[in-house]
Amino acid sequence: SQGDNNAEVAQDCWFMRLNADGSVDASFGQNGSRVVSLGATSDLVNSIAIGTDGYINAVAPRTVQGGQRVCIIRLTPSGALDTGFNSGGTFCEMAGTGNTHSAVGLVLRDDGSMLVALQSTGYYVAAVRTDGTLDPAFGNNGLATVPMIGAGGIFRSIDQLPDGRIVVMGYRPSAPFEFHLTRLLANGS
Repeated sequence: SQGDNNAEVAQDCWFMRLNADGSVDASFGQNGSRVVSLGATSDLVNSIAIGTDGYINAVAPRTVQGGQRVCIIRLTPSGALDTGFNSGGTFCEMAGTGNTHSAVGLVLRDDGSMLVALQSTGYYVAAVRTDGTLDPAFGNNGLATVPMIGAGGIFRSIDQLPDGRIVVMGYRPSAPFEFHLTRLLANGS
């Protein structure tokens, strides 16, 4: 609870695994759940993807004074932070994308790396390797700028086609109302 008008309430990312019958899987994390704090006032998971290897990948905006930063969380199948992912299981910087970030979506690639759609002063797709570093072979040092809607637009979705190309979708919620689909090559161009 808030103690006074100047206090901020921390909100953490909470993960829980359930068995097929709906009961809590007590072998995951601590008694079936895992809480991850990104050290901010608002840590809310926007998108989650579980790889064929059982690793859990999630994106969350980390709200701090001055704006948001997109964070990626990677958990092992047992619910522990993956210490091989950016030396601790989280990655919270997307250099070159402005001050305020919004994580829109996450899609896993066949090799276990991920594509993250994010919005700031522009629209971007980041390619993040399984070790938690940006893939320098993708776009411009790991970030591809997406030609989209312009000011006032909202980036909504990302997916990868079977041939490796990437599709992102967005729209402008006010006049002139527009819907945009953009397709990028697998290398972010």
